[in-house]
Amino acid sequence: STQSTWGSYFERMCRILVLVVAALAVLVFRALQYDLQHFEMYRDGDVWTNWGKTHSCRPLSFLQPASEKEIVHIINNATELGQRVKVVGAGHSWTNITCDPNGHLLNLDKMNRVLKVSRKRMTVTTQAGITWVELAEVLDRYNLTIPVYPYVPYLTVGGSISTSSHGGGREWGSVSTLVTEMRVVVGNGSVITVSELENPAMFNVQRTGLGLVGVITSVTLRVVPQHLMRRSIYLVPRSSLNARHLMFHKHAHTLIVCFPFTTECAVAAHDPPEPTQLAADPYFDLLLWLDHHVSVKLYILTLVAASHLPWLQTSLLKLMNWLLPHGITKLVGPSHCLLLVGHELPMSTEMEYHVPSDVADQAFRAVLEKLESMDEIRFLGCLAMRPVQGDDIFMSPFFKRESVSIEFQLFNLPHQQRALDAFAQVMETWEGRPHWGKQNHIATGRALRPLYRKWEHFNFLREQADPYKTFFTPYWDELYKNDFWS
Repeated sequence: STQSTWGSYFERMCRILVLVVAALAVLVFRALQYDLQHFEMYRDGDVWTNWGKTHSCRPLSFLQPASEKEIVHIINNATELGQRVKVVGAGHSWTNITCDPNGHLLNLDKMNRVLKVSRKRMTVTTQAGITWVELAEVLDRYNLTIPVYPYVPYLTVGGSISTSSHGGGREWGSVSTLVTEMRVVVGNGSVITVSELENPAMFNVQRTGLGLVGVITSVTLRVVPQHLMRRSIYLVPRSSLNARHLMFHKHAHTLIVCFPFTTECAVAAHDPPEPTQLAADPYFDLLLWLDHHVSVKLYILTLVAASHLPWLQTSLLKLMNWLLPHGITKLVGPSHCLLLVGHELPMSTEMEYHVPSDVADQAFRAVLEKLESMDEIRFLGCLAMRPVQGDDIFMSPFFKRESVSIEFQLFNLPHQQRALDAFAQVMETWEGRPHWGKQNHIATGRALRPLYRKWEHFNFLREQADPYKTFFTPYWDELYKNDFWS
């Protein structure tokens, strides 16, 4: 009977082990489904869907011109027919800013060539459809690089400029501030060149044009010599976190990540290496590949597990927070390789606000406390902070103030909108300006005029560039009819 009992026990344990392995296999499979190969748009037949799968539409056509001349032809034809044209880049936006079932979608993926590299002027001229990672690879051959990159590698240059996308460099503003010259096809089909010297007012408007003032065909950007950078990741107790000091005084480039319901924040810092280190770490490429393809998969696997096992969410959030600084925490290599490694999740939603730097710590703690007080709902997400210098661009979220970007990234689950609403409400109390490409409350009655004091200047010049509203969509129609924009 003892042998029979042992056999029965062994059989039960084998069944349990099989179930555990099967469950892990399912979770791994689901995690692999959320791979981060490329930030691509999805087209199912004639239906276009943004990268986060939060909005979709069936446009009149999906066009991919290969030259500026083709763009002029498309816009002239659309204007004659009273139709609209909207440019779409990587589709990496959580708003409905692009979708228009009664308009044409224009994608510039075929216009992705570098046109000129000038060592004398330290500039690069490129077509607007190139991605930042493609541009970085070309510049590396010239031993040059961009001084600050957006966090996401697969954004297009033109789309990033249009929305003031940014990195986390304490001495740098958004990528729009790197622009020295642009060529743009405006609403009447003409091609204009704008720069600080040539039509400077229109140059200001085009650098954060929100897709409303024309189609950017080429851009000239400032570059710097290629250089090494040292990445280090470490934990800081939330109770003693001084984010402004870390971001604007201690490190050259900084990303601070914190999961609600945990007691520590992870700091990813990028600084110049020791003067004695003149080359990248041995096996740098291999270590970077492992970091991207192994560490990120573990992160995604943990999120997927938490979405299927809600009673373990708090414990798994703590595990993710622990994983961040326990991977490959110290690494030295070319700057673009370390700065262009942003990881974001498909099937997620993002909201981001930019607050004055002197209130960033208070705003960050306030939003964490608010989210952690919402015990009645369950959500999976993290908060992240990055520094951004101010600029003088009319519709930039960083206009005339040094800022800290506070981002809320949520894995798509029921009731997540309540968490996003709570985040937005706290950010608004700290004079937060919303990111134009992330989910926001812009079109739901929020008074933006006090935040964007140059709106009248922008709108006056926008009407000159596009008198027929060729580049509008229903999103902008709704926003413009609200009283706070009139």
